[in-house]
Amino acid sequence: TGIACHVGKMDQLAHLVSASIATYGQIDILVNNAATNPTFGPIHDTSLDAFDKIMNVNLKAPFELMRLCLPHLQKSSNASVINISSVGGISPEPGLGIYSVSKAALISMTKAFAKEWGSMNIRVNAICPGYIDTEINHHHWETEQGKKLVNMFPKKRLGQTHDLDALLVMLASPQSEFINGAI
Repeated sequence: TGIACHVGKMDQLAHLVSASIATYGQIDILVNNAATNPTFGPIHDTSLDAFDKIMNVNLKAPFELMRLCLPHLQKSSNASVINISSVGGISPEPGLGIYSVSKAALISMTKAFAKEWGSMNIRVNAICPGYIDTEINHHHWETEQGKKLVNMFPKKRLGQTHDLDALLVMLASPQSEFINGAI
């Protein structure tokens, strides 16, 4: 079921949660996967508007969705939150400064929630994929610089979204009941 929501607009998040409850009756798994990066270049050239957009989508929205979902996750016997961060949150790349900062903050937030929610039987983990060929960055890989970078990767290719499927399913399943706060 598709439920339209712009995660950068906080008022739409409450609607997303209530519509999900109306459709499914409960929330067991939350995957915070939306991200944005409207800028590429030196970190000091990032405008405040771009900074705010990146932080609102990449950090504030997962925070608010987690808070909104808490009462529903507490009722679940298999509650799992999976935040999609980035390898850039661990090791920032030039040109992706504020994006990397937002993903580093998401990693830290994941750990903080995991420690506080573990006693409520809610697992909170993060996946930090490398370069995945998505709409957010597709244009970058078509440049000469992007092609050179991809050629340096061990597999000489970008990751595809399906490359994350097995890990997502495992973290969402009861098989990961002891995994909490993992990055």
